[in-house]
Amino acid sequence: MTYGQLMNNLSFNETFRYRVKQMDEFMKRFNGIESIPLPLEDSLKRCTNMLYLFDSELFRNNPDSVKNAVFEFIEAAVEDSTSLHYTDSTWTAEVLCHCHYKNKEEKVTLFLKPEQVEVYVYRWVIVGAKGEILDLEPLKRNHGLDIQPDNHEVGFIDLSKIAAIGNENILNYSEKNYLPDALSVFYALIYSGQLTLAVVEKTKFHLWQVPGYTFTVERVEREGNNTGWLISSFKRIDGNKRDNCSEELYR
Repeated sequence: MTYGQLMNNLSFNETFRYRVKQMDEFMKRFNGIESIPLPLEDSLKRCTNMLYLFDSELFRNNPDSVKNAVFEFIEAAVEDSTSLHYTDSTWTAEVLCHCHYKNKEEKVTLFLKPEQVEVYVYRWVIVGAKGEILDLEPLKRNHGLDIQPDNHEVGFIDLSKIAAIGNENILNYSEKNYLPDALSVFYALIYSGQLTLAVVEKTKFHLWQVPGYTFTVERVEREGNNTGWLISSFKRIDGNKRDNCSEELYR
């Protein structure tokens, strides 16, 4: 079987049948360390391994155009000899969490990356956060709440009025270009005991190791064989912007 025949004859509903149980297994299959049990030429094995890592739902509406885009992605990875490793700095976990805040259930999205602690020792660290309860920006700044220009003459007495005016208006007292850091807000709420994490609803991974691409891996649970950790989406990116991709996720 040639590469062209594989492209033309592949039946996505029938051949995507090997469940990917863990992200470690996903990486090994992507890297060609673990192979699917099919009698293929060596030159096709890695390409086919990668192909089986895509969610078959991607091909449902536009099978031909998506199939061509997928093979361009695979060719880019193979030509670059791209490998995926836990220790890479070019991947980020996105975790949707249920939280309790002021006796209400809220949702917060956290972003995590691997960090080296010692030689051969790594850990996951939180590098970003998103959520409505972390957005402190007032809908409209009220200049009636400004600290008056002569307030320094009376010991900045207006500061003692903040609680009476409403704590939610605190950003009216910040400089005009100040943007609150959602991650710092998250840490402050956790530290003060106002916010507690209850349960993780969903996890996905964003990866940028393939030159010119970003792709997302999610756990797919359904009947059939195309299940487990699969590539749910991918897109082209400017290679010069790859280093900023992770930060753009949680800005």
